Amino acid sequence: MRIPTANIFCIFMPNLVKRRKLYGRFLFILQLYFMRITNLFRKKSQHALSLEESNILTIEANKKIIFDTCSWTIKKIIEYNWGELLVSYDYILDNGSELKYLGVEQNGNNLLLSIKKDINIELIDSNVKSEIISNEVPPRILHFNGIQFLFDRESIGKSRLEHSSDWTNLTVWEYIDKSKKNVLTIEQYSDKEIFSSVGTIISINEISLD
Repeated sequence: MRIPTANIFCIFMPNLVKRRKLYGRFLFILQLYFMRITNLFRKKSQHALSLEESNILTIEANKKIIFDTCSWTIKKIIEYNWGELLVSYDYILDNGSELKYLGVEQNGNNLLLSIKKDINIELIDSNVKSEIISNEVPPRILHFNGIQFLFDRESIGKSRLEHSSDWTNLTVWEYIDKSKKNVLTIEQYSDKEIFSSVGTIISINEISLD
């Protein structure tokens, strides 16, 4: 007896879809491990930090900076250690009505700056939390406020409030849009808490010390 074509489709299609999903997930995980290995051999730029960049790295809590014609007070500083001499900082900024983060990433003599704010992870399309719990990684593509963000890199390290001795392990997944201007970050800590933030990459000329 011949099996109707429609029945054959019903039998094989679910397995085909499942295999494609598993294959896509395998490629994503393979990409993550490749990035981890690449980070270990990341080359350092030889140019010296500018005076403005050096000043940002030495600024302390309770100091003020000017960004977007507004004065912001640095409330706290979060320090991140990624190993292999890779460090970064989040300066928690308060202008009296809202909080933002000045992200400062130092890789040798390279400095990458961003301004970010916290967002509710539930506002991101896709069930990100469930994806992370089920697959240990978030989706490769995310959308927020009409912007498509593409997975950029995964970083594993630890963080602490500056001058504290209590380090917390975390994993960070970073996304960037096609313009290379907008960024989205998801952080998962060792206690399984998950946070997300969104922002833009800025230049050193966009901020100044008050």
